[in-house]
Amino acid sequence: MKKAVIFDLDGTLIDSELFYLNLLLEFLKGKGMVLSFEEACKTVGAHNSPIWENVARAHGGSISGKALRQEYKDEFERKLRDRELDYSQMQFADVLPVLEKLRADGIRMAIASSSPHRIIRLVVEQQNWGNYFSVLVSGDDFQRSKPDPEIYRYTMKQLGTAPEETLVVEDSTYGIEAGKAAGVMVAARRDLRFGFHQEKADCLFDDMREILPKISDKYV
Repeated sequence: MKKAVIFDLDGTLIDSELFYLNLLLEFLKGKGMVLSFEEACKTVGAHNSPIWENVARAHGGSISGKALRQEYKDEFERKLRDRELDYSQMQFADVLPVLEKLRADGIRMAIASSSPHRIIRLVVEQQNWGNYFSVLVSGDDFQRSKPDPEIYRYTMKQLGTAPEETLVVEDSTYGIEAGKAAGVMVAARRDLRFGFHQEKADCLFDDMREILPKISDKYV
């Protein structure tokens, strides 16, 4: 039986990844820069993507990738400050029944996301998830982002559980690799949009309720 479940946020608990990709593509278009949807997908699940440097070089190197990424972050912060970001309708329909059941059975739950702390807290607030998650961890706290396992090792330490007592729920290539590198069983929401490589996951699901038997035999 697992004692804890660590959830990725974007694309796992909320259907936000296409929303973020469109924000990125619109930002670059406004600067006269072009990025294909396929290339943009490589930013999904990564806190620091090499895409920024690649885009900057492809457009003559007039701005560094670091500076370009900072401009995007500043624009994102403005949208956040002006309350233009609404996550309240992005929750996958299969999420709440799982959270309710796990809470009722005393399973500890955490979110470990590449998103900034402010976004994680905003999503939790807008989704009314405050009673479900005892630990919220952001990729901002680490020098290396997923697929490095540091974020999952740290989150398990906060939960007080060992890898064999923990289930990670993910969707992206980087997230799955991070969970497996941390020695944890990984269940992944099946991807049909972004071309993720999910073969390293221990199991794939279309409905999150399918992960329950991986947590305890009582759910079989």
